Amino acid sequence: MGFDMSTVLAVALGMALIAVALYAWLLLRVGAGPSHEQVPGAVYRVGACWVYRLPASSGRARHTVVAVHGFLQSPAYFMGLYRDCPDTEVILVGSGDYHQALGAEQQGDSSWAQPPAAPLGTIAYDAEVLRQALANLASGDTVWLHGHSRGGAVVVDAVRKDPALFDHKRLILEAPVLPQGRLFRPLPRGAVLLLPCLLPAWRRHPINERMRLVLGRLRDEHKHRLMAAMPHNPRRAITVMRNLRDIEAWMRRYGTDLLAGLPDAVVLVTPQDRILDAESMQRSAEDGGDHVRIQSVRGVSHFISIDRPSAVTALYEA
Repeated sequence: MGFDMSTVLAVALGMALIAVALYAWLLLRVGAGPSHEQVPGAVYRVGACWVYRLPASSGRARHTVVAVHGFLQSPAYFMGLYRDCPDTEVILVGSGDYHQALGAEQQGDSSWAQPPAAPLGTIAYDAEVLRQALANLASGDTVWLHGHSRGGAVVVDAVRKDPALFDHKRLILEAPVLPQGRLFRPLPRGAVLLLPCLLPAWRRHPINERMRLVLGRLRDEHKHRLMAAMPHNPRRAITVMRNLRDIEAWMRRYGTDLLAGLPDAVVLVTPQDRILDAESMQRSAEDGGDHVRIQSVRGVSHFISIDRPSAVTALYEA
């Protein structure tokens, strides 16, 4: 018995609705987060971000480092980098709608926190959180801002919105996203749309041969653990998509003159970067003026702090 056209259309419509509902579920479902790494200090909730304050082990903070991680990373990226600095407090700013990656000893008083007005998942959203954390938590006599990858753009955007707050601060921009820069190999639009479908499979097998080419050497246990956690750090696939689209939109939106408003800054780049296009990032930094110094770190991947921590700590110690 044949089907009439109305039956065929009804079946097709039903299948389309099921496909749309499944895609929406994959887009919005909350995945399992990474295991917590226990740290001393307090955790604060600011909008949809987690902010961690690790006090100076000496009891008095002569210096403060405020660090912002990159796309798909977490504040755990910086753990160990400033561990041998007893007179330094470390404030770690997590991205919006990412899982809590660190377990702190206490819940901090976040009465000062205001939900950001910018859309969730954007650089501007996290920049608002950074500004609040800097204004309300930093207590050191000298303050460093350390932004890795997308976190570099978060620092630059925060300076753009409130330059007075960053007077006399020092910046370390590590393999940063910068105005008029490019990704090393942009994802095709179709691949971005398929991310909700691909993310569950990536979470099951986070390290594969293709990823090893991008991530560099994984001999270090700490780096291997951080890279394996990448697909688990964002809570939802929609956040991954928003992050990706906003990174590219932010680089197109602003000119390199944005860097002219930065305080004293060091930009670390590596020719072996397989996530960002190193040449375009270096050209952007060169347009920033004499107060933006560029250091090329060879023989490392995009993750300079992990591959060669001394490249970062030498700047701080100097």
